[in-house]
Amino acid sequence: NSELINSILGLPKVMNEA
Repeated sequence: NSELINSILGLPKVMNEA
C-alpha cells in the first residue's frame, strides 16, 4: 500500500516541520 509507505517515509518530515 503506497499510503503505508508514505506514512512511514513522511513521518520524519512531519517531525522535522513540528
